[in-house]
Amino acid sequence: MTEKTPTLWRRALGVLLAVAGVASGMLALTAAVVAPARAASPQTLTVWVSPAGSDINDGLSADTPFATLQHASDWLCGSTTACTGRGQPVEVRIAQTLIQVTAMTTWRYYDPGYPTTLEPWTYQPGEAWAQLSATGGLPTFDGGFTVDHALTFLPAGAGSGSTGLSFIYLRWQRFNISALDLQGGVGTTVNGSGVTVSWPLPDAANGVTFYGDFFYQIGNYWNPTHPMGWGAVDAYNSSGDTVTNCHFADLMNSAADAGHVHALYLSHHSDGTLVKGNAFTDITGDVVRQRDLTEKTLVTGNVFTRAGQYAYVDDWFCRPTLAAANVCGPAEYASWLGTFTTNTLNGLYPEVIQIVNRRLTYCFDQPKGVCPANRWNTAG
Repeated sequence: MTEKTPTLWRRALGVLLAVAGVASGMLALTAAVVAPARAASPQTLTVWVSPAGSDINDGLSADTPFATLQHASDWLCGSTTACTGRGQPVEVRIAQTLIQVTAMTTWRYYDPGYPTTLEPWTYQPGEAWAQLSATGGLPTFDGGFTVDHALTFLPAGAGSGSTGLSFIYLRWQRFNISALDLQGGVGTTVNGSGVTVSWPLPDAANGVTFYGDFFYQIGNYWNPTHPMGWGAVDAYNSSGDTVTNCHFADLMNSAADAGHVHALYLSHHSDGTLVKGNAFTDITGDVVRQRDLTEKTLVTGNVFTRAGQYAYVDDWFCRPTLAAANVCGPAEYASWLGTFTTNTLNGLYPEVIQIVNRRLTYCFDQPKGVCPANRWNTAG
């Protein structure tokens, strides 16, 4: 009895282990069958654009490019008025040549889940200006001072998310008012004091990136009878944007309008723009302007040379209750929490009539032109 009992237990244990092994194998097999396959990353869609192409082409190869950015946007959207993302990354490859602009492009395409990049024909990630010069230079959009705006971004239905749109190593030159407008929706509302104020609409133009772009000769300095320039990049309700490694040169209005043109005109709740590692040269207005509750602009590591009328950066907002500003409306708010730090300063623009109290930062509602520390912080 004492000898048989362990044997019986061993046999019973063996049966149990065998059953468990079979069950485990069945579970593993079941898991292998029912587990969903991991989705492959969507393939990048490449669209080609060249003035030597045609808008009746398919745009899907270097041999069959579209002729215009406008057609590329409409084709990607599937419409000339609305837009639907394609659910995949998109690269728009642009010929590295002079492109004569005869009408403003209205760019609507974006995909909230994937990046959309406008870039040179031969560009490879990591390349710099020198490498691109060896393969044709930058695609150059030239308005000939007959076009006011080169391109307006209108991301209908974008909500508050990032649009993921990038402009990489493109050159924009000779436009009257601006090169690029980022047009998030802006409307009006009535505040708690019963005053009608400018206010952002639900659809913003957020998350736009500029890298390695060149902006040259924007404004009416060359044709004083033309509309005055506002800025190389004008942003309206466009937050979370990044401007790095770009060059802004000869942004100039005639003497009567000199102070109105800027490199970056950030307005109407365009929060959190990073302005880093750029060169600003010969700009008759203040270089970076915050306007109307545009918060937390960070300007750092840039080089300013003969740039800025009153200051390198400023804050302006519409105050229709003041006699000196009674031509503007609706009412707007001051902007806060900008930071201007560790930049190389080679002098403001040399105005014909010297302006007193010129400085690093400027606020138009302050009698002596000094921004409070929480409007533009220069200590960090």
